[in-house]
Amino acid sequence: MASSECSGEYFTVGAQVKFVTANSAERRGEVVAFDYNTKMLLIKRPSLGQHGMFDLEFVNLDLVRKMECTEEPGLQTQPADTLPIVPSHKLSKRIKESLFERKQQLNLVGVDVPPEGQLLMNRISKTITEVRWDKDVIVVMNVVTITPPYTTAQCQLIGKDNQPAQPTHQNQNTLSHILKIVEKHQKDETVRQSQSPNDTRRSMSPSPATSSSSTSSAS
Repeated sequence: MASSECSGEYFTVGAQVKFVTANSAERRGEVVAFDYNTKMLLIKRPSLGQHGMFDLEFVNLDLVRKMECTEEPGLQTQPADTLPIVPSHKLSKRIKESLFERKQQLNLVGVDVPPEGQLLMNRISKTITEVRWDKDVIVVMNVVTITPPYTTAQCQLIGKDNQPAQPTHQNQNTLSHILKIVEKHQKDETVRQSQSPNDTRRSMSPSPATSSSSTSSAS
């Protein structure tokens, strides 16, 4: 069946959906439940390497850029009499982790920062969790700062009180790693802009981006 954009008002249990998160990651799954008031969708997908097991994921639709229904339940499809049993303590733990993750993601969105700065922040936060904004300055692991215009030339070691630090073996390794990320980001952006010269550069929120929670359950 051809895909169609979901309205976000309702979802049919058993429908197959495909969505794009705030950081442009594409995800798929089967609808298990939907709560309209909280805009939370529960989907499942087969667990990797575990036959007959599924991962359950809570999706916060406020953090989804695009949602498509790729397949509606067939006429022969019968809804399950009962949903898989999920241990309450595991569910509670996953929800807390999901809320913490969402808070961390929101902290990665800069206020009145240049688009190129936000794009670099998004790239760094994919592999390094200890990264934050200090006004329009990116601070990585409290060791390296990156000031506008956010190129390798603006990467600097810092110490206490954000003062320039003397190089050491450890912080030099950190700086070298950050420089590689920034350099790769610059090259990717140059290629992207050359391929799409008319595209408007936009500041996007980071992520991953769904408030998600996964646990395995038998189908």
